Amino acid sequence: IKTSIVANMITYEEQLRELASIKKIKLRHAFKVCGVQDSTYHRLVTKQTTLREDTAKKVWDWLNEQ
Repeated sequence: IKTSIVANMITYEEQLRELASIKKIKLRHAFKVCGVQDSTYHRLVTKQTTLREDTAKKVWDWLNEQ
């Protein structure tokens, strides 16, 4: 059985959650420190939006430095 590449891809949010978990940092805190509005985090959690690449990269880079 072949699986599609899309089925195996993980979202920016999933990648950030995994890294935040490894670093033992709450993702909401990382968003706040990076200057991402709390409303953006809330919309992400409630599945009202997805992350833009530049926002995800900003949070990813901060988490990676910790």
